[in-house]
Amino acid sequence: MTKVTERTRLNTQQRMMVLAMLSRGDTQRQVIDQVDSRFGLSISNATVSVIKNKHLDVLETMKTEIIKAETEDAKELLLETRRQLSTKLRKSRNDELKLEEIHKEYREGKIDKKQYERNRSGYLTLGVRDLGDLSKKLHDQSVKSTDSDAPGNNPGNMKMIDDITRAIKDGNTIELQRIIFNASTVDT
Repeated sequence: MTKVTERTRLNTQQRMMVLAMLSRGDTQRQVIDQVDSRFGLSISNATVSVIKNKHLDVLETMKTEIIKAETEDAKELLLETRRQLSTKLRKSRNDELKLEEIHKEYREGKIDKKQYERNRSGYLTLGVRDLGDLSKKLHDQSVKSTDSDAPGNNPGNMKMIDDITRAIKDGNTIELQRIIFNASTVDT
């Protein structure tokens, strides 16, 4: 009977996946568990540490790119929130004008109370407290977004993250190195 040996060495694609997991903040235990569940390989903390220590520069670059991408996502969310608030304020302003017309028609006797109540429903009104809250939120967002030193001021980071992820998934170490090298030369 031949003895089947269990493979414990990681191939290049698997090492790149370990680096990706470490760069996103996974613990060594999580990395070991994921490698075991995905590939059926038993690796030790020492193996993860060796991979980590050999590729500290790559890890730092990947972490920086992840932070940049998250910052871009946060900025997009901020812009979307501002658009939504602006839309809500515009609708409220238009609705206030319509409500004033309805109230004027009621005061002048052009419509009765039932028609007045029916016409009033469905219009958005913002009180002083609502406007104050909106103003404070917009001010807080604008103060946070004026930090010009924040990572993520470089457009195209999402494409870079997608390219890095694709290269890791495909096991294309040459492409991954090219992406990371180009990113580090542009930033310096």
